[in-house]
Amino acid sequence: MNVFINYCKKLNLYREISLLLFTLVPIICWCFKEFTNLGTDFGGYYAGAYFLSDEYSLYNDHFEHKGPVFYFFIKTIGNLIGWGLPQSLITLFLSVMVFYIPLIFIINKYCKTFFAKITMILLSVSLLYGQNSNSSIAFFQEGLLILSMLPVLSNKYKLKDFIIAKIFFTLAILTRIDSLIFYPVILIHTIRVSKSGSGTKKVFILLLFLFIPLLFFLFFSIVFKFNLNNFLEANFYFNSWYKENYLQNSENIFISIFQYFKRPTALLLSNQSLIAPFAGALSFFLISKFRKPFLFDRNSNLYLKNIIHHLNIIIYKQNISWLIGTLSLVGFMMTNSDRDYHSLIFICPFCFLIVKNINRFLKNPSALYYSFPIYLFYLYAFICGRGLYSLYKSQSYTLPYAKTIEYIRNNNISPEIIGGRGWPYLLVNKKPIRAINDWWLYKLNEPYITKNLKEQHEKLLRRGKGYIFWIDNNLLESNTKNILLKEIKSRSVKIEDQGYFSMYKIK
Repeated sequence: MNVFINYCKKLNLYREISLLLFTLVPIICWCFKEFTNLGTDFGGYYAGAYFLSDEYSLYNDHFEHKGPVFYFFIKTIGNLIGWGLPQSLITLFLSVMVFYIPLIFIINKYCKTFFAKITMILLSVSLLYGQNSNSSIAFFQEGLLILSMLPVLSNKYKLKDFIIAKIFFTLAILTRIDSLIFYPVILIHTIRVSKSGSGTKKVFILLLFLFIPLLFFLFFSIVFKFNLNNFLEANFYFNSWYKENYLQNSENIFISIFQYFKRPTALLLSNQSLIAPFAGALSFFLISKFRKPFLFDRNSNLYLKNIIHHLNIIIYKQNISWLIGTLSLVGFMMTNSDRDYHSLIFICPFCFLIVKNINRFLKNPSALYYSFPIYLFYLYAFICGRGLYSLYKSQSYTLPYAKTIEYIRNNNISPEIIGGRGWPYLLVNKKPIRAINDWWLYKLNEPYITKNLKEQHEKLLRRGKGYIFWIDNNLLESNTKNILLKEIKSRSVKIEDQGYFSMYKIK
């Protein structure tokens, strides 16, 4: 009998290891795309983290509109394993695993059958389909949010659970400021933790609630040499300007409302991964819970009490993931953006919600439910196949800015690239002498100007005759009215189009 029990335990262990490997394979293959994709955003994060120092500080020299945590994560990994294109793939993999590790834990915890686990793993992996490395920070942020929500979902209200939730939620906010939309969930958890405590415990929880974010902010501000004003300008003022100037707005209120719902990319990504159909079915289940309280009742007080009672059961006592899902949708609508990685702000929490409730659907799986893994396995295979093809293609792949890199290396100069991206600086191992992400100074008719960006612009204009610099061709092709870009072009002459960048020199 003992032999049989030990055999079953080993079989279960092998099964769990197999599921883990089954999850890791497509994520690794997906990362291989970076050999030929070279995502612009991820390149900016990676190169920025590499060059950040006392002489090249975050928000001042290196302009950014995200928080410092992702940079700290990348710099820590890079200092451990080294820097370069192959190492960047490992960093990319680890940043995505910040999301998938807690998700795998939740799948193992809440999915009761092997069929449910396979279905949810395939569904979660399908989130990678249609995404590139620029989504790395979104996956990283969602992983921190999941870690902050685990004590909430598990109905754990001890002091240590509050500290865990608050720490990871603070890290999520200091990764991307839009994490604040989930603040009500953490606030509810804080209230429930302090509810049964003594007066001293409540005061201690309040102090922790206030000082945990403060301590983390002070730590990162010291490490990366920035102040509160730098942080607010980059994470609040810029994002407000971005929504007003970069996204399409209309004076017609009906068109504006329509634009908030016109998100074809998000619709495609959420449906192809089956997130939207599953979430719709779960929402129908939620609405059915309100059937009784919405029946006509002459006693209005009793009617109101019934609604409050059901809300309390469904959202707080039974499943707070509904609240998380609702807030994620609100946050997505507020972005007013249809970029592929912006859709993850609601797709990832919905995946979270589905895993938590999947057993409601798979108690007696029908033929329809058995077809879901078959369909999702197609996405799984495509992700793996495309990644392996990118790895094969990379052996003969030529970088789009290879000519510029060759010129910089041969002449041993410190490059100054307008709209530069991160990869050219990293691949020639030359520290930028201007912000890598200076795109917003030259992209739109109304530039986003900070003190440091303006100083870098004026410094270029004061360069001596014959000074060599580069301009991103995308800026040259898409912009005709930006005053600052016109000013640079009027004081320089184009030497050569090198493919991705054009080389200029001061007259």
